[in-house]
Amino acid sequence: MVDNLDIKQNLMELGLDETEALVYIDLVNSPGKTLLAVSRSLNIPRTTLYRVCQSLAEKKFVEWVLLENTRKIKAINPNKLDFLVVEQKAKLEGTESSVKSLQKMLKQTAPNLPGTEVRYYQGKEGIQQIMWNALQARGETLGYSVFGRIELVGKPFTEKYNHEFYSRGLTDRVIVNKSLLRRVEEFVHKGSLHNEDYDDIRVIDDDRFYISGDTIIYNNTIALSFWEHGEVVGVEIENPELAKIQKGIFEILWGIGRPVNEFTNSFMLSKA
Repeated sequence: MVDNLDIKQNLMELGLDETEALVYIDLVNSPGKTLLAVSRSLNIPRTTLYRVCQSLAEKKFVEWVLLENTRKIKAINPNKLDFLVVEQKAKLEGTESSVKSLQKMLKQTAPNLPGTEVRYYQGKEGIQQIMWNALQARGETLGYSVFGRIELVGKPFTEKYNHEFYSRGLTDRVIVNKSLLRRVEEFVHKGSLHNEDYDDIRVIDDDRFYISGDTIIYNNTIALSFWEHGEVVGVEIENPELAKIQKGIFEILWGIGRPVNEFTNSFMLSKA
């Protein structure tokens, strides 16, 4: 038997307040009730109940009916609540359209915006936001990483991010420290990375270029994330000249770095 508390919780998640949910539950197995009957059943003043029923009617959960010269309130059959899905889809489409229009308008004002923007993030949600922002990359992202972001942002988010990364046709090149080869193997084999294979990863000695946290370089943005010693922080720096410099440095280091498959058997990573 389904608990009324579970039903109430689901109704509240659909946009009803607690009183509205209780009234709908009281009505759902009835062919219709007068306000007086509902008021007595739930011990709600009739003036309050009338307002609640009006709100439920506007939200299309109940309807007023006239039976035997008596005005009653009746719950919409649960099987007919599919309209909520349709309405939510329409709202999402409308929101998406509004966001795109807003982005277009804001781009037109870009010449008036400052040349450099610095954005600061904290916590797991902040790192998730930095990762999601990088999906705006035009074609390719570059970076340095210690790997292990999945342990911070979670597997569901990582899978969603990887799906978006592939669906947008993006590619990624990453440089790692030699000391992290085993870690790279672990994450690539688990399929938790958006890198398709080891060709997208190059290795550099720790004492030649030290890597900490995660750095993503794309478009005009440099995004840095750190999650060690109990501190989870991130910074995005948006500046075309700084991004150009960082891309140049990356290409130099990429040329210095060695492909994974060039290492000796003690560090050899198999794709099997």
